[in-house]
Amino acid sequence: MNTDEDALQGASMTMVLGEGVAEFVTTRGGVVNLSRRSSRCCSGTLVFIDADVSTSAPSPASLSWSVGAVEVRLVTPMVRLPSEITIELRGRRRPKLVVLQDGCAYRL
Repeated sequence: MNTDEDALQGASMTMVLGEGVAEFVTTRGGVVNLSRRSSRCCSGTLVFIDADVSTSAPSPASLSWSVGAVEVRLVTPMVRLPSEITIELRGRRRPKLVVLQDGCAYRL
């Protein structure tokens, strides 16, 4: 995976932007809002992080990072932060941001 060299250490967590993410975000306002979403499963609760690029008024963030020209804001607080958050761009026809926590799509 090609990643941006602007990985940032902050709040004991590394923020990594994948290839094309910075350009995608800066053309849409330059701010990525991350929010936590959970779902119940037979093996327990799954915790996902969703990414939204929005030009509307930002909601208060519990944590924020600047990675190059991109501002990343954690909108919903998390009990336990992953050691690494990777934001990737997926899709050719309708590109969207995908967030990985420690290399995984969800955390138990």
